[in-house]
Amino acid sequence: MTDREIFVAALRWHRAHEARLAIGAEKSRQQRAEREAYQDGRPSWSINPSSNEISLRLTPAKRVELAALRELARACAQVRGELRQADDAAEILDVDVKLLTC
Repeated sequence: MTDREIFVAALRWHRAHEARLAIGAEKSRQQRAEREAYQDGRPSWSINPSSNEISLRLTPAKRVELAALRELARACAQVRGELRQADDAAEILDVDVKLLTC
């Protein structure tokens, strides 16, 4: 697996994650508005769109995010497998640790 493929998988997951978070935030705002309307005595149908409609968009967004996450996990597992085949894995880890501590 090339660096480009890993990068694409990470970006695909990140984009799906942000989209799901945006829909979730919209759902939270809608539910908060519905609660406030209920407490004020206004009918809940006066607020559009309903949280049920938002939920219908949230479920597919979660599926897309999980599919992208599985793809990213496969890429990471494949790279990890390639690193295990390295002759000097200890040296590779030492280099990474030195870079992190600088």
